Amino acid sequence: MARSKFGKKATIATAYGTADARNCEAFPAWSMPLEEQFKQLAFNGIIAHQFYCSEDEILRRGMGVIDTFVKENPAKALEIAAAARNEGFIRSVNITTLAKASTNTGAFKEYFDRIVLTPRDMVQFIDVMRASRGLGRAIKETMNKWIAAKLCEFWAIKYRNQLQDGIRLGHAKFDDEAKAMLADYVMENGEQAKRDAIAARFQAIAAVETLKRINPLVDEARAIDLVKAARLDWNAVKGIFHPTPGIWKALAEQMSAIALVQNLASLERNAGPDFALDIVKRKVTAEFLRRGKVFPFTLAQAYMHVNDRALKIAIGKVLDSLALAHDFSKLGRVAVCPDVSGSMTGPCFINFIMRRTGGRGGIPEGNMHVPIQVAAMIAGILAGATLDSRLLAWDTEVKDERALFGNDKEWRTPTRIMERLMGIAGGGTSMEAPVKYLVAHRVDVDTFVLVTDSEEWGEGWLGHWKQYKRAHPAARAFLVRVDLYPTRPFGGDDCEKYGITQIYGFSELAFKLMLQ
Repeated sequence: MARSKFGKKATIATAYGTADARNCEAFPAWSMPLEEQFKQLAFNGIIAHQFYCSEDEILRRGMGVIDTFVKENPAKALEIAAAARNEGFIRSVNITTLAKASTNTGAFKEYFDRIVLTPRDMVQFIDVMRASRGLGRAIKETMNKWIAAKLCEFWAIKYRNQLQDGIRLGHAKFDDEAKAMLADYVMENGEQAKRDAIAARFQAIAAVETLKRINPLVDEARAIDLVKAARLDWNAVKGIFHPTPGIWKALAEQMSAIALVQNLASLERNAGPDFALDIVKRKVTAEFLRRGKVFPFTLAQAYMHVNDRALKIAIGKVLDSLALAHDFSKLGRVAVCPDVSGSMTGPCFINFIMRRTGGRGGIPEGNMHVPIQVAAMIAGILAGATLDSRLLAWDTEVKDERALFGNDKEWRTPTRIMERLMGIAGGGTSMEAPVKYLVAHRVDVDTFVLVTDSEEWGEGWLGHWKQYKRAHPAARAFLVRVDLYPTRPFGGDDCEKYGITQIYGFSELAFKLMLQ
């Protein structure tokens, strides 16, 4: 018999009696504490075009959270920002936090080089400072010390324009002769004799300056020789001219593991799918990626961005083997439950981060993922690597393995799971649906993973999770949040009481937190 509306309301009232807020669907929820909101922002970045909020609303709210939390606890804000910059790989939000917290001189100096990792970061920091209170002596001294310690030939080539800003602004001085020469190169100082001395000392700089005088369409062979001899970075060459297919091939052969994976789609377009396929087969092995600290999540993004079917299959095989190398045994029996509702599968963009957060205009940058892609990557890696896990996609109802894959007995690979989940266009958000499925089908799990934007409007997840916990007291729930909404579907005391952990960030960090 269908459940009465009174029974449904009674369940919600019991579980949500202490709720002090409403989510975007006007469903009972709890306000997220300020520090939690800041962590969510620091590890997720600015998420634009969310289903329930415009880009302007998200950006305005995000800046408000940064301002308020930095005023309340600048040292803690910088500690979180440093972790998010290095473990979650989010740039702009955390650089903005550093700028906002710069009045706390001690903490600012402590965390500067843990948040500003490249000259591009430094320029963004300068922009934010110029748009707010300007750069005082202590800030310039910290920047100068950082530049003097970090300046190298690679940076002088790759980040020449950005370093010019920093050196000029702080009037940086260099005691080391080699670094003084690099600074002269960056600033374009000196007569021809000095430039010749720099080229004689630094092979890569000499190669770059020679490339500037070459037409790659006329003298491709010479350009390739220079690229190989100086082992030039692809960014440096692209800054001079658009590489020919032959030059792209030479660059690819000497790329680091992370650069190669991130450029597979570019290689497909510019060097051709046959070459991209060949280099994947020759170089992109699980061992090569492990040595280069390339995680399955990064390879999954490359898999999504290439178009050639054979290339996709080759990357998929490596992704599957890399994911299967994970040891998720600590999680026990797992239910992987990706949200495939309309707000997850709609045309919104993830990790849309403004290059310039200050007063200047700028071009947005980001990974441009829709939330379902994030959910598919996490679900694909986790369910693909745990052979006895349950995969339960859900909106208002559950699509289990049989509903998703029919009689396909070979479905349990990250790539097949990702492809299937990204092909779903879902409806409403009933977060309780997978818990009800576990109860109805008598499925016992130790770890329940929900990847969602948490905007529920069904019977309520918390009430059903409480019931499940009574029967399975050791079970834990992980909610991987793919949003920036300032509410949560449980109260503050419920985390410890009912084994609930909320996770932010779409990198390998999500798995690391589950395994703690």
